Amino acid sequence: MKHTHQIIFILLALLCSNLLASALPGRAEVRKIAGTASRINPAGASSSLAVGAVLGSGDTISTGPGSTVDLWLGLNGDWLRLDPDSILKFDVLDIANISERRVTTTLHLTRGGVTSNVVNKLTADSKYSIRTAAGIAEIRGTTYAFKSDGTLIVATGIVNFTYILNGVSKTVTVTARQQFKPGDAAPEAAKRNDLDKIVVAVATLKDGDGTVTFKGLTVTVTTVENPADVSTSGR
Repeated sequence: MKHTHQIIFILLALLCSNLLASALPGRAEVRKIAGTASRINPAGASSSLAVGAVLGSGDTISTGPGSTVDLWLGLNGDWLRLDPDSILKFDVLDIANISERRVTTTLHLTRGGVTSNVVNKLTADSKYSIRTAAGIAEIRGTTYAFKSDGTLIVATGIVNFTYILNGVSKTVTVTARQQFKPGDAAPEAAKRNDLDKIVVAVATLKDGDGTVTFKGLTVTVTTVENPADVSTSGR
């Protein structure tokens, strides 16, 4: 019996090890809805969006006027709020390797905007990007707001933004407390009021996890709850 227990333990350990090393689909869980929101699944079927819904690659969500949706992406990028009158598609939500924290998150914002708190540091070979008609923002560990017209405001962290102006592709790095929009000569200091809006939005994304102050701005510390992950973000 003792040997049987040992064998079972070894098998379970191997199973867990294989799970941590294998790829899993990422997920975005709806945690809060203020107002009205809808979902279009990869097959094109439309339905109203409800708290607790789990979204994956290929899903599209939209918000009505004055409405917002708060999403928990876990390893794929912590918290994200879809602004009023916005449309966002999850092109790819993938966890290539849980133990190594390698993920791919690619989003397509066709209308409106998002405010997000990527507290969980992404590994060097992970990818988190948001594309719009105006350009593509490559996100790292960052608190930011991004609009479909290309307006980018970074509260903390760094964002590389690639856009096309007069037929020429350009990439600009927008750092903490800066803002940029295609057509600007260079990133400039963000308005304090806009930064405060981001911090307030992020602080209300999840209650009860505490806060951390970074360069004078306060952002939340959250706990990763993605499938099979038990690590803590905010490191």
